[in-house]
Amino acid sequence: MDIKTLFHNLREEVSCLVCTNIYTDPKQLPCLHSFCLHCLNQWHRTSHGRDTIRCPKCQALSRVPESGDLKDLPTSFYLNGLIDVLAIREYQTSQAKCGNCDKSSSESSYCFQCCMFYCQECVLGHNIMKSYKDHRVLALKDFEVKDYEDVMKRPVFCPKEDHNKEELKYFCKTCEIPVCQICVTLDHGGHNMKLIKEEVEIQKSEMRSLLEKQRRNLQAKMKTVNQLDEEFAKLMQQAEDVKRDVQRLVDNLVAVIEAKKQNILSSLEKETSRSLDLVTERKTEIQRQITAIESSLENADKLLTRSSNAEIVQLKKSLDAIFEGVSQTEPINRSTESLPAGFIFKQNPKLLETVKTDDIGTLQILQLTKANHVICEGKGIEEGMVNCEAQFTLTSRNIRGKQCYNERDHVTVEIRDKRGRECATEVGINDCGDGLYQIKYTPKDQGRCKVLQHKLVIKLICT
Repeated sequence: MDIKTLFHNLREEVSCLVCTNIYTDPKQLPCLHSFCLHCLNQWHRTSHGRDTIRCPKCQALSRVPESGDLKDLPTSFYLNGLIDVLAIREYQTSQAKCGNCDKSSSESSYCFQCCMFYCQECVLGHNIMKSYKDHRVLALKDFEVKDYEDVMKRPVFCPKEDHNKEELKYFCKTCEIPVCQICVTLDHGGHNMKLIKEEVEIQKSEMRSLLEKQRRNLQAKMKTVNQLDEEFAKLMQQAEDVKRDVQRLVDNLVAVIEAKKQNILSSLEKETSRSLDLVTERKTEIQRQITAIESSLENADKLLTRSSNAEIVQLKKSLDAIFEGVSQTEPINRSTESLPAGFIFKQNPKLLETVKTDDIGTLQILQLTKANHVICEGKGIEEGMVNCEAQFTLTSRNIRGKQCYNERDHVTVEIRDKRGRECATEVGINDCGDGLYQIKYTPKDQGRCKVLQHKLVIKLICT
């Protein structure tokens, strides 16, 4: 026993989780958690159920002893030993309580056989008694490392009131409890009895086997958890990859649509610029003619106002000459001119309908196929004629037994005799893409076959 380990957090280890004080009469529940007897009684009274008790720590549900009294729960002798070790370690500050007179003193001694503390007065009486002459008594101030180990190895006495000084030396296999010599005589007549030290070795071996089995079980579960963590990370990564793929496709579609939009807008800009140039050119020409007419009209008005009759008669010919070269402007007629009628945008209805009705892609949930769930059907798995084509079908299924297809599956077919030699030619596999595979082969030898399945690698063994 490692004393440093024993002393590590000693007070915490001997403190009840319910009352947080040092254990008094510690009792152990089937879940291996221990509590003070009075704490368990109080806890049981406030909890539901008379025949069961729920562990205050792990909440495991256990049955109360058949007597209905929690004092019949197993006593934690290990904790009782630790409590004594703590009292010895802290005797100067806490003072040990005499097991005979209940007096507390820092000058106490400890009897390894009685498993009790004695004050200075009581230890004198203890030592002079003839029946205690072989008992080992040591003052607390004189304890050394080995003495603490001896405290933990102290004998365990019968818990019955009248058997306090009787050591538990036997194990009743009929009742499956440790008993003392008095118990054997009074309560266990005719029962299958065994020395407790012999039974301990047997049960230790069984418990070691059980613990080793559970360690392997624990390792297997931890391995499974690691695999699930890896699967979790893998699924998360796959989800992120799918998100990126979807976003990439949408970005590409948007980029293509944006490019087509820019092409249309560029064409619109060019046509608009050309048409505006034509309109501006026509407008400029007409404005030039307007200026010329306005100037001629102004001059004519002046002449009509200032000229004499003889001059006005001559002015008519001049005016006719001035306005003879001025063309008469007609309203704009787009049918005879090069001006555009305007612009409109004609949508592609098929494209809009396609975007509305067609998906940009589909999310495929990959299902892992199980080789031991594969179904093979057809005459070709049982018999075949030499040089004649034989056929059978293979259906891959998932763990739920439903037909499924995984593009990662790799199906091959080997047809061999019982010695492992190839016994067929022209083996063909038609992958239907839905979990169904059509298998064709031509036997070289006459005989019956059986199918072996392993990781979707199908072997037909001729017998």
